[in-house]
Amino acid sequence: MSKARFGWIAGLMLVMPGMVLAKSQILGVDQFEAVLRQCSRSAPAASAAWKIDPALATRIDAYLASQESLQSDSGPIKNPGLVDVQYLGVIINGKKQVYINAGLLDDKGRAGVACDGGRMFWGAIYDPQTGTVSDVRANGPI
Repeated sequence: MSKARFGWIAGLMLVMPGMVLAKSQILGVDQFEAVLRQCSRSAPAASAAWKIDPALATRIDAYLASQESLQSDSGPIKNPGLVDVQYLGVIINGKKQVYINAGLLDDKGRAGVACDGGRMFWGAIYDPQTGTVSDVRANGPI
């Protein structure tokens, strides 16, 4: 691809905020233990799982696409809407939340687990009531 064409594509991406290039996947409740057993980052202390519906996944996708960055425990996660993500409904302190597992997708619907990789792989909690993300945790360093 020519330099001029690449510049045009990069420029196009910059003028289209909210554009989602990443894929998202809703995990089944059978992936509850696996998704919370991350290799190099802590996961939330959830007591149970529930399966989210596609409309909620679409809301989370839009939220992530609208953010320039998310602040994690190890620094900013830039362009969170450009990362492949998995969603699983979890119960934390009796409240329905959604765990976001970012960086890996499995075409068989299994939880993605990566060891290390820094901020390329991260997890967070989405609150469907407030429409916000909290507790963003990145993997250990590369």
